[in-house]
Amino acid sequence: MLTDAGQLLLPAVRDALNQIDGAIAKVSAPESEGRLTVSLLPSVAARWLVPKLGSFLAQHPDIDLLLEPSTKLTDFDQDKVDVVVRYGGGDYPSRVTRWLLDEDTFPVFARRLPSAEQLTDLAKHVL
Repeated sequence: MLTDAGQLLLPAVRDALNQIDGAIAKVSAPESEGRLTVSLLPSVAARWLVPKLGSFLAQHPDIDLLLEPSTKLTDFDQDKVDVVVRYGGGDYPSRVTRWLLDEDTFPVFARRLPSAEQLTDLAKHVL
């Protein structure tokens, strides 16, 4: 069991050791020049990016592309990721963001339900 002093020091020591571990990993990591690591939602990878990969790789044969389908938030200081593709408004302080595409959303009804003419008609149904 930690002493009272140890309990007080624990968070600071843990953070310091994590920072040291991250710095050592960066210094000792093999060269990744030419590698582009992209983290993106699995659905975006399957439906949007994968169909575009053939032409990208043909135009850039020198790039070793690594896709990391993931739903977790990315920590650029800890994760070995170069680019992240996520849904959102793009308001991420200290990050460079680019709008990729607009998304159309629409309701699809089961045949047993009447169609809705207006969005307000949806309030009459269990979603």
